[in-house]
Order: sequence, then C-alpha cells, then structure tokens
Amino acid sequence: MKRLNIFLENVKMEKEVSGICTDRVSAMLSSRSAFETKVKERAPQSKDTHFIIHQYALATKALRHSLQAVLDSVIKYANKIKHHTPNTIPSRSMAKA
Repeated sequence: MKRLNIFLENVKMEKEVSGICTDRVSAMLSSRSAFETKVKERAPQSKDTHFIIHQYALATKALRHSLQAVLDSVIKYANKIKHHTPNTIPSRSMAKA
C-alpha cells in the first residue's frame, strides 16, 4: 500500500494516466485489486488492459523455429519492461514526453 500511496500522491491522474496494464493475477486473488480501483477513481478516463503475452506463448507452442525465436525475444523484452515498471514512479519529465 505504501507504493500505491506514493504513486497516487505524485502523479496527476487526470493528465498523466491514460491506461493501466496488469497481469491480473493479483487482482484475481484479491490481494492488490485496490490499485486499479483507486486509479479508476482518480482517472476515470484511463483504460485497463491485462498482460496476455504469456497466454499467446502457450497457444503457439507449435510455431516454426524462426517465429518462435521472434516470440521469445518479444517475451524477453516485455518481461523486462513488466518487471522494471512496478519499481519506478514516472517523473514529471517522463510524463510530458
């Protein structure tokens, strides 16, 4: 909750938040569903999506080797972004870019 409160205090929701992307696992378990609710309260214009690339990976196990290599690199970069993003709070300069 501490990170959520810091995020909510430092981001101008109405201007800086246009979307939320989660993996929905914690939301399904009700352990952190407060995040989406609190963001939606302060930024009703935001759209919520969920991270589904792993489901695509499971569905495409029979891909040719060349396509599998492309999908593997996409997953690698998506995971890097996914795991890096929760540990940062966007600065005002990043939000303006």
